[in-house]
Amino acid sequence: MVNEKGAINGGLFPREALVPAPVVVIGVDSIDETIKRVTAAGGKVIMPKQPIPNGAYARIADSEGNIIGLADNSK
Repeated sequence: MVNEKGAINGGLFPREALVPAPVVVIGVDSIDETIKRVTAAGGKVIMPKQPIPNGAYARIADSEGNIIGLADNSK
């Protein structure tokens, strides 16, 4: 995955059976804090935080059911 500041970064991965649409991934400073805010606002965790090279990744669903990826590349 390309990761260059000031650019729109991304990657292509095979679609998972449980995710029927593209997933937008948002870079955040803290996945833990973001998950707290999401759940307090009525969203839910779809995929708990897990380590990835250079950081962590999780998936949440907003209050409307849209699945959103969270990436923390702080390492």
